[in-house]
Amino acid sequence: MAPRKSKISKQKANSSVADDGEPLQPATKDVYRNGDLMLVVGEDFGPAHRFRVSRDAMCMASSVWRAMLSRDGQFSEATQKEVTFPDDNPEAFYLILQVAHLQFTEALKQMNIEDLVEVAILCDKYDTVAIVRPFIPGWVQPFLCEHTAVDCDDCGMGGMLIGFPAGNEEFLTVAWSFGYSNAFRMLSEQLLTTVGTNKLGQCVTQDGKILEEKKVSPDLTENLLAIRGATVLKMVKLYYEFFNKVLDKDNCKARPDHGSTAIYRDCCHALQLGRLIQAYQTFGQINPRRTDEEMVAASAEIYASISDIRRPLRFIDGMTFIEDSRHPIASHAACNFSNLMKLEIDEIIYEAFEFDVVQEAHRMHMKTQWKKGNLETKGSDDTG
Repeated sequence: MAPRKSKISKQKANSSVADDGEPLQPATKDVYRNGDLMLVVGEDFGPAHRFRVSRDAMCMASSVWRAMLSRDGQFSEATQKEVTFPDDNPEAFYLILQVAHLQFTEALKQMNIEDLVEVAILCDKYDTVAIVRPFIPGWVQPFLCEHTAVDCDDCGMGGMLIGFPAGNEEFLTVAWSFGYSNAFRMLSEQLLTTVGTNKLGQCVTQDGKILEEKKVSPDLTENLLAIRGATVLKMVKLYYEFFNKVLDKDNCKARPDHGSTAIYRDCCHALQLGRLIQAYQTFGQINPRRTDEEMVAASAEIYASISDIRRPLRFIDGMTFIEDSRHPIASHAACNFSNLMKLEIDEIIYEAFEFDVVQEAHRMHMKTQWKKGNLETKGSDDTG
C-alpha cells in the first residue's frame, strides 16, 4: 500500500476566498481542546492559522518555547494568552505541535522534500528535534540508502541515493537539522562539481535555481563558490598553457620547421589547434596571450559548473595527423597533447576535493543534532 502523504503542501492548493474576494481565515484548530494558549502562525504565508494548545506541553517539548512561554519567564509572551509566529510555515508548525501533544497520525506519513525542509527548519529553530526523533527515519528514508543504518558509510554513496536528483539540494537543510552528517558531506561534495554561477555571483544548481534561496546551511554556498572559483581559474590557466603552446607551433615533435616536410608540421599544428578551438566554446571568445590578471577576469565570467567545464577539455580528442605517402611516414602520435591534458585536468579536479567543503562548525552542529532524542550509541559519522 502506498504511504499516506503529508498535508503540508496542501495549504497552497486549498486557499479559498470569501464572497468579497478576501482570503478565508482558517478555522481554529484545537491541538488541545482545553488549551490555555492560542498561537497565531504564518501571517507571512497568507491568512494566519490559529492553534489552541497547552502552554505546558509546549514548554516541555522545546527549550526555546520554554524560555519564551514559561509562566515565570522573562519574555512578554509568558503572560500573553495569544502569541504570534508570523514567519513560520503554519502546516509544518502544526505537525510539530501535534507531536508535542502526543498526536502522531500525521507524523507517521511520508513527506516530499519541500515539506520535509519546512519541518526541519522549524525543528532546528525551536529545538524540537528530540520530540520528532522517532519519526525522522521514516521521513528521510526515501532520500537515503536502503541499508538498516539510515546514515551508513557502507554503501558507495555514503548514505545517499546514487546520483542524488537535481532539485533535491534542499536535503542539505534536512541533514543539517537532524544530524545526518554523512549525507550532508556527500551531497555537498556532489554539489562542488555541479553548481555554477550567474552574473550576480550567486550559486546556481543544475536545475537553474539559486542555492542561496534553497535554505541551505550557513557558509556552505560561500565555501562552494570559493573552491569552484579557484578550480575554474586553474582550468582556464591550463587551457591557455596548451593553447599558446600549439599557437606557437611548438606541439609538433615529428617534423622540423623547415625543408620539404615543413608542410606536415603546419598540418599537424592546424589539426591540434582546431581541436582546442572547438573546446574553447566552454570559455567564450578566444583571446590568447592572456596575463594572469586577464585569466582571473576571464574565469570570473565563466558561469558553468566544474563538471560542464571539465567535460569538453578532458575529452578533447587531439587526433594524430597521418602523412601521405610521398615522404617516409613519420609518426605524429607524440604531437597529440590530449592525453597529457586529460591527466592534468583530472589532477585539478582531485585537488578541488582536497578542500573541505564542510567546516568543523558544521560537523559539530550536526553531531549535537544527532544526539537529540537519539538512543543510538554511535553517531552519524561513526562507522564502527
